[in-house]
Amino acid sequence: MRRRRRWSELHVDVQLRRLPDRHRQPARVQPALLQHRRPLPLRHDLLPPPHGTLLRRPPRRRLPRCVPSIADIFLSGDVPANLILLLVAAAQAFGLPLLQPYLSRGKDVRQGVNFAVGGATAMDPPFFEGIGASDKLWTNLSLSVQLDWFEKLKPLLCSSPKNCKKYFSRSLFLVGEIGGNDYNYAFFKGKTLDDAKSYVPTVSSAIIDATERLIKGGAMHLVVPGNLPMGCSSAYLTLHPGRSRGDYDAVGCLKTYNDFAQRHNAMVQQKLQVLRLKYPEARIMYADYYGAAMAFAKNPKQFGFKQGPLKTCCGGGGPYNFNPKASCGVRGSSVCADPSAYANWDGVHLTEAAYHAIADSILHGPYTSPRLL
Repeated sequence: MRRRRRWSELHVDVQLRRLPDRHRQPARVQPALLQHRRPLPLRHDLLPPPHGTLLRRPPRRRLPRCVPSIADIFLSGDVPANLILLLVAAAQAFGLPLLQPYLSRGKDVRQGVNFAVGGATAMDPPFFEGIGASDKLWTNLSLSVQLDWFEKLKPLLCSSPKNCKKYFSRSLFLVGEIGGNDYNYAFFKGKTLDDAKSYVPTVSSAIIDATERLIKGGAMHLVVPGNLPMGCSSAYLTLHPGRSRGDYDAVGCLKTYNDFAQRHNAMVQQKLQVLRLKYPEARIMYADYYGAAMAFAKNPKQFGFKQGPLKTCCGGGGPYNFNPKASCGVRGSSVCADPSAYANWDGVHLTEAAYHAIADSILHGPYTSPRLL
């Protein structure tokens, strides 16, 4: 029987888990469990790592009173639930425990650690002060802060530069998804698409700089996700509706905002290719969250989403069941009876079922380049 490769995981918005010694590993990553093309089971009794990090360092803005379980999946504040499901699926597939949040003191982090923070941004707070959107920030714990946490943790993981290089060469680094909040805060502050387009080079560079910093620190296997199709978000569909039918695609998503997400993703991919040429020894993978999400947006019933891809499960009414005055977890909102029939959870996040579909596509499907497995 072929042995499973045991990845460490480092999420930088960074996760870290060790792999066994090289002499016990095949040349390519071929975990036996992942060869089964079926959904991986989820644990419904856990508060996932990004929630833990957020709750241990209070956000700048008040969280809703309702804190659903992972079965309902999301805390408000843009916790990266796509990350959570991908990590849960990957961890269980590789036979690894879920990652501990960095701020969870007294925990064993040698099997993995999560630096992700709900609502975090690629850019530091001064950037948002400069564009007049600092009041929209959920947290000041940006990507650079998370990288600093990683640097502080390194002495506990490896005793010398040589040992660190060996340790991190057998780890899988998940760098994101991050960057979406940078644009969300700008748009929800009233910035135009042209304004946001001018931010793309800066935001994408912050992600690439973080990736390069990890490579210089010894990372050899990195996954860098792109952003989701924001034009399919019921928050955008409600707050920034089109003026005519031509503003929407066949699914009902806003073309301009999806085009914007693709602009960001294209720039990230271009810059990743430069990194690949600069560091040919590193395996740098791009995870196409956009493509994975659009697959079920275009064919929702094929994925079991009987209520379609746009209407939210948890909300306060309206065409998409999104009401900014009665958002999910706030008085006046309600939760649907069957979240698995919906792709959209609260207008900004997807449901567990939708994120599970993305995770499965990233692990097994054609949405990682080069392939993860």
